[in-house]
Amino acid sequence: MILQRVRQVLYALRARRTDADEQFIAAWLKPAEQTLFYAQVLADQYHALRTAYTAERLARQAAAVQLPLLLRCALLHDIGRGRGDLGTAGKILTVFLHAVCPRWVCQRGAVDGTPGSLQHKLYIYQHHAMLGAAKLEKLGLHREAVIVAAHHQPVKANDPLELLILRRADALN
Repeated sequence: MILQRVRQVLYALRARRTDADEQFIAAWLKPAEQTLFYAQVLADQYHALRTAYTAERLARQAAAVQLPLLLRCALLHDIGRGRGDLGTAGKILTVFLHAVCPRWVCQRGAVDGTPGSLQHKLYIYQHHAMLGAAKLEKLGLHREAVIVAAHHQPVKANDPLELLILRRADALN
């Protein structure tokens, strides 16, 4: 787990998008969805792209996966962490705090705080899946919203295949 978090920090610090990434985004996201994608910090965009590429590879091993749904969810799974809410430094801090004092983080992050405050960052960290799902609902993307809302929840027997693949791809990135 620690090694994976260190890897994530290194990926965040060298985040970039290529022309091929831009084409991938345009192929799978409509303009309104792209607006949500690009509202993330570059490090989260890079993470989402890596997650989507991994999900695409994992989907090749699964029958009956709805690839367009899966890739939209992968690209948009962290949109609840918008630019200015958490940022790369804030993400590193909240992940570290959650690792060393999870109860305190859960208590402090239960209620939103003033934008820019530590409490706000902890709130965004804890609730980004639901916040992102609400943004997707506003666009009428109901299936995507259900999957994004559940991507950090424990596995349930009736979870759709796309959610299972998204969780695995997210964990690998």
